[in-house]
Amino acid sequence: ARKTDRLTLESDLRRVIDLLDDRERLVLHLRYVEERSQPDIAVHLGISQSYVSRIIRGALAKLRAGMDDGLFDGDHAPAGEDGAAAPA
Repeated sequence: ARKTDRLTLESDLRRVIDLLDDRERLVLHLRYVEERSQPDIAVHLGISQSYVSRIIRGALAKLRAGMDDGLFDGDHAPAGEDGAAAPA
């Protein structure tokens, strides 16, 4: 059961990550996979550190909302804008 729960969590997380735009995915990759600092990411992308911070906060909020607020119903279908499960 534990392995199934982990697989379900990984599957749901992949689906939620797909909701992020390219810039959000890139910034999260640079920050958490490559473990780069916000100032380093800012220089790399040619944007301000405060903008990097806003991108990270917004992307993490999207991930949390998708995982915690019922983005997926029992069949793991993405929810519609009103929170109801989207038609299959």
